[in-house]
Amino acid sequence: MSNLLGTSYKIDKSNVLGLELAEPVLNAAMYLAPSDSGGLGNLCPWATDGCRVVCLGIGSGRMNMGKTALDSREFDWEKTTVSKAMIWRTTLFMRERPKFKALLDSEIGALRDKAKRQGMRAAVRLNATTDIVWEKVYPELFAKYPDVIWYDYTKAPFKARNKRPANYHLTFSYAETAENHDHAAEWIANGGNVAAVFSTAKGDDLPPTFLGRPVIDADKHDMRFIDPDNVVAGLRAKGAAKHDTSGFVVHVCATCGLYDDCECSE
Repeated sequence: MSNLLGTSYKIDKSNVLGLELAEPVLNAAMYLAPSDSGGLGNLCPWATDGCRVVCLGIGSGRMNMGKTALDSREFDWEKTTVSKAMIWRTTLFMRERPKFKALLDSEIGALRDKAKRQGMRAAVRLNATTDIVWEKVYPELFAKYPDVIWYDYTKAPFKARNKRPANYHLTFSYAETAENHDHAAEWIANGGNVAAVFSTAKGDDLPPTFLGRPVIDADKHDMRFIDPDNVVAGLRAKGAAKHDTSGFVVHVCATCGLYDDCECSE
């Protein structure tokens, strides 16, 4: 049996930086099968086509599990070690909810206690590869662990998530559709943050602003809950995202560094 909570390269980076905070933080994340890849239902109800192709859980980083629409390899996703663990967690969530909740409760408690012993505070990202409305699915979890920092990305409209617990930080995830753009504007208008993936190369500066808000470098860590309010968390395209043509990745001119129409020749 696998654990429900795990880590990734970026979570590990966050744990290193977390030690330097005024209140040190110990991070963990849960990786279920993204979208409908587990064959048991769609766990990303607001996902776009571009999002599915370049999803962290399918096409980039340590959690890369195989074939994407931009990948010519023949790859059986369901047979990879990582995907088997994700499908096991998803099956437990979808078919044995009481058992899933009990195990998650146990692991959260253990993480919280471990953090306390080390003079730290636990931080948990439940939707590392999904977009589940946890405040409706498991509201008692947030009440039981008010000292835990909960954080996630979401593509949900602001009104669908504006009644979440005070200790649950959400960052809206920008994608390629007009509907998503409307939702992004709604989150910004309500003081929220938006994450966007840019075509900016590794080591290059991100655009200074996007959607009328300052852009911060979100590649440095995954702890979105320490970001300033009302900013854009900028991410550089990785893996399959480098080849995106859907509009999910915001194009940045390599000459002038602007993301919209410019007078450069490219």
